[in-house]
Amino acid sequence: MKQKIKVYIIRVDEEGRQYKGYFTEIDNTLEAKQEIVGGLIQVVRLTPDIDIIINDEGKLRGMPLNRIWLSEDGEPLDFLVGNIIAVRHCDDVFTDILSEDCEIIERLLPPIRLNMSVMGKDGKYRTNSMFYFNHDELLDYKECADED
Repeated sequence: MKQKIKVYIIRVDEEGRQYKGYFTEIDNTLEAKQEIVGGLIQVVRLTPDIDIIINDEGKLRGMPLNRIWLSEDGEPLDFLVGNIIAVRHCDDVFTDILSEDCEIIERLLPPIRLNMSVMGKDGKYRTNSMFYFNHDELLDYKECADED
């Protein structure tokens, strides 16, 4: 097992601001992955070659919405909360993500805004809405982190 691996990280902050994904290298340890996702990890197969690592209890803990997970046909499968790590795998071992994987990841995990339905004074619920937006509208995480 490699000591370090190249990953693609998609961050969201506590206020729910979603950031552009970026490539970086991390220690190939459980602890490094847990630190990024903020707790216990869950591994989800995004494609036959790409896994995403998320917080196993993220929804239960009320972590902020980050991305919608779409099928290859563009159908919503689930919504993802908290930070996301994308990696490749080989025989159940995490390996380096490839630069060309970015396009696939961003297509299957677009940014999302979700407006919940609200009951009006008349007792009727107003339509909820969910829409995707362009990756170019996101902030660069590294630039924002440098300001802190």
